Amino acid sequence: MERNSPLNSATRGPFLLSEDERLRTPSRRIVVISVIIALWNIVAAVFSAFTRKQHVWETVVTFLLGLLIPCCGFWSARYTDGNVASLFSCCNCLGAVVSIFNVVLLTTAIGSLAQFLQTCDPQEQGDGCPTDAQWRDMCQSSDVQLGPNDSAEECYVYLTKHIGSVRSRLAVSAGFALLAMLFDCIGFVWGINFVGAMSSSTVVHSPPASPPTTVTLAQPLQNA
Repeated sequence: MERNSPLNSATRGPFLLSEDERLRTPSRRIVVISVIIALWNIVAAVFSAFTRKQHVWETVVTFLLGLLIPCCGFWSARYTDGNVASLFSCCNCLGAVVSIFNVVLLTTAIGSLAQFLQTCDPQEQGDGCPTDAQWRDMCQSSDVQLGPNDSAEECYVYLTKHIGSVRSRLAVSAGFALLAMLFDCIGFVWGINFVGAMSSSTVVHSPPASPPTTVTLAQPLQNA
């Protein structure tokens, strides 16, 4: 006998969601934000591969990791899985926190880079200025490709001459982080709503009122 349960995914096609009216809208939202996050992660991986000159394996790993969370979201919506939906929400919350940190860091770097270059020359090594190793780390974080023998002074000279392009790259990175934060926040909120909808949706599988336990066969007629 076929069960008329909204959680019975075996009776639905691969892209059909819950038949429960209370879960249909939340599950569709999860699918929509999962697709948006997946597409955005693909764009971010391609952008990072071209701007930072990553190795192929780094791009592939970044691409695959970026699809894990959207896959969790689609799985939770497709199979009405509360555990996976909770994981989806937690991952988006963590991603939003990381994105907020990146936005603050990049915004601070954009605003203070020009003044920082005016007051801190590696040849002078003033108080509060970075060391040679910190200069190299700063250039690498600004997507400046240095050779193995390049000094901190060369990094400083490059940043001074190309401060406009460096700030533009930092601004683009901050924009990417801001959009990622927005999508992660939406995924977190919609994921929590989906988990709450599943908790409030009660599905009762009621067996037949009086299931037959014995079978009585008709007796043949006896001839007089």
